[in-house]
Amino acid sequence: SERAVVVDLTLWFRNPMWPHRDHAAQALDMLLGPLLLRSDVLKLGFQFSQDVAMLRRSFPSVSSFQALSHLLLDARGFADIQDMAAVAVGGGGGRGGGKGENIIGLSRACELFLGAKLRKDAQTSHWGVRPLTEEQLRYAATDAAVLVHLYQRMGAGAAEKARERRLAEAARKRSTGCALGRAKRGRRRGG
Repeated sequence: SERAVVVDLTLWFRNPMWPHRDHAAQALDMLLGPLLLRSDVLKLGFQFSQDVAMLRRSFPSVSSFQALSHLLLDARGFADIQDMAAVAVGGGGGRGGGKGENIIGLSRACELFLGAKLRKDAQTSHWGVRPLTEEQLRYAATDAAVLVHLYQRMGAGAAEKARERRLAEAARKRSTGCALGRAKRGRRRGG
């Protein structure tokens, strides 16, 4: 049987069993850290870098969330389904900003690779109110569970191509950043 687990981090940190927020962060690190930080455990996401940035901002005391950005750079143990979909349809890296890039949303990826659109009705509901509704929980669980089906349909080859593309893009950005830094230093020196 297939199951998805939804961890409501807002409720986790509001839980009265934690006398201090630091205790909640430590418990969450003990629960999720061993899975999140292992490169041999595949984690699937959609726009992973945005999710990680949000988790890091929202929960700065959760050390495993802080460490994720370093692991995402190499992308071992992570597969971004949006990047995989963009590679599979022959487009760019899946993100906006560049010419020729195909930005593919999760519903569109489901339509292309699974033959059915994902219902997104609950996406615009009020997620700040607790407890979450059954519809919101179902939506969150479905969003997560469908990633497994998309990964299986596109395959590890698409994941590796997306990873290679991400590494090449990161190297290009570092190279451009280094060149810009050298140019600025040269202008300051008068050369």
